Amino acid sequence: MQVPRNWPKSLKYAPGLIWSPSVPSHIKTPYFDDLPLRSEVIVRSTGKGKGFGLFAKLPLPEGSFLGPFLGRAVLERDLHSENRSHAIFLCELEEFGKVFVDASFWGNEARFIRSTQEKNRANIFLQHVILNGEIQIFLHTAKAIRKGQELVYWSEPLKVHGSASNLFREFLRCSELDYQHISDAALTALRNRHATLASLAEIRIIKDSNHPCNGERGLFAAKDLDEGIFLGEYTGTVSWDQKTVNYSLYAMDFTHEGSKEGFIKLDADRTGNELRFINDFHGISTSPNTLFRKVWVEQEMKVLSVVTEPIKKGQEFTVDYGEQYWKNIKEAT
Repeated sequence: MQVPRNWPKSLKYAPGLIWSPSVPSHIKTPYFDDLPLRSEVIVRSTGKGKGFGLFAKLPLPEGSFLGPFLGRAVLERDLHSENRSHAIFLCELEEFGKVFVDASFWGNEARFIRSTQEKNRANIFLQHVILNGEIQIFLHTAKAIRKGQELVYWSEPLKVHGSASNLFREFLRCSELDYQHISDAALTALRNRHATLASLAEIRIIKDSNHPCNGERGLFAAKDLDEGIFLGEYTGTVSWDQKTVNYSLYAMDFTHEGSKEGFIKLDADRTGNELRFINDFHGISTSPNTLFRKVWVEQEMKVLSVVTEPIKKGQEFTVDYGEQYWKNIKEAT
């Protein structure tokens, strides 16, 4: 495996999460939920003749990522020829035109979300996310949602052909985007269009006497980046502690929201990837330009780094480490 430039020889590079054998299987299972959305939302009928909708099973705070909108990737010309209707725009390719995610009969719970023409009623927006070189559509809460409240997004009304009961019966669940219905050439163009973490960020050794991390490493933008781009997954070793998160400068609380058995720690102290080198913003900038989010991706909970403001090439990525980090520092000294 090729490691990034300026990667320390003393650290192990991890492209994904490494689960410690100490984590009991019953605690680990919710992180690989077959139905990740079901832990937070349920599908039920909205009334006679109205079809199905998506409802909150638990209170959902503003800014939550509920998971991806899945289905089959279809070119616009094929979408029209097959008369599909449960489709959402994914992206546009110069040679092939628009690409849609079609969830008419193949998708996940997200396809049951209904639209509204009343902007003030919408509590969900569909966010296009580029992750590991692949573009996806995620459900993102636009406001706090009460338990039992329906999830709706603002859009033109969906034109559903056939009764809701027939749609539900014929619907097949999938755990990732299906690319079998577009040509190999279109798929290659789609995947070559989007950048990976390695092409978005680079590790540098800081040589600035005024910088709080002078002589250490930081992570810098390899190109101009827009707000909302996901840099990639924060990786490391996942371990379990029955009482609290053990001290580590590179650890974060990875505890599942439904867990009642101690803490799960995601620690990049000895193993991780480029994102472990994002420094705290204090002493560098007036505010952080990235943040970490827990997100469901292809049936697995991950921590992703997202850009929160436009960033210029060569600019350092920063984040707010939070109060717990500084408490750890104080305890260590």
